[in-house]
Amino acid sequence: MRHSFLTKRASSETHRTNNVSLLSVALHFYFDNKTIFPAKFGERWLLLIAHPDDETMFFGPTLLFLSSIGVQLHLLCITSGNSEGLGLIRRNELYSSASVYGIQPKHISFVDPDERRFPDGFHDWNITSLSALIYSYIRRLKPDGLITFDEWGISGHPNHKDSFKAILNLNTEGKLKELGIKTALALKSVAVLRKYIGAVDLFLNAFGMSDGNKFVTYSANPLRIYWAMLKHRSQLLWFRYLYMAMSRYIYVNNFVVII
Repeated sequence: MRHSFLTKRASSETHRTNNVSLLSVALHFYFDNKTIFPAKFGERWLLLIAHPDDETMFFGPTLLFLSSIGVQLHLLCITSGNSEGLGLIRRNELYSSASVYGIQPKHISFVDPDERRFPDGFHDWNITSLSALIYSYIRRLKPDGLITFDEWGISGHPNHKDSFKAILNLNTEGKLKELGIKTALALKSVAVLRKYIGAVDLFLNAFGMSDGNKFVTYSANPLRIYWAMLKHRSQLLWFRYLYMAMSRYIYVNNFVVII
């Protein structure tokens, strides 16, 4: 009798697991087909961020999508995240996190790893100097596309906003086109209430509530993004766990066009 009960229970759990797996596959299929993004197989795309962990806190869905379609990903980080003296640790954490998205260590660079010119923190950076350094890097890399923050920087952090200003400055001077950049996109900031509705925003976007943004990427399965965030061990304070549980940027990215 006990054996029969255990068999039925095991069968029930297997059935439930299968249902969850089918739901996961269905979500992947549905949202993957909703993704609209201008990248193509074999292209080279650059993500410009301000700090180690920005790539996962904000851009995870896009990095997973680009990796899945065979785009060669490169990452340019302006600082080493050394505001608390952990710069070397955080650089190594970025290498580990980036590997989850298929980004090779040789494709990761830092604008100012010693933070002599662009310190991590609530400082205003010299946009002209920053733009010049980014220009030199892009000229060597020759990427097809570029991604960074928008003018509000998602969280309002001045380093995020200055990342955008540097790219905007290059575009205003006509240097992005000169460098052969086909597309430059800025990750759209949203209102605080929408920022923290998590997976609900998958459905708001899927059913036409994307604020008219032209390009959008989805991640119906955030587990790989969570795994990437765990690589940033030095940053795993309680509020980071709360952010990862509630942020819509773990599930969906909307972009506005710079060029």
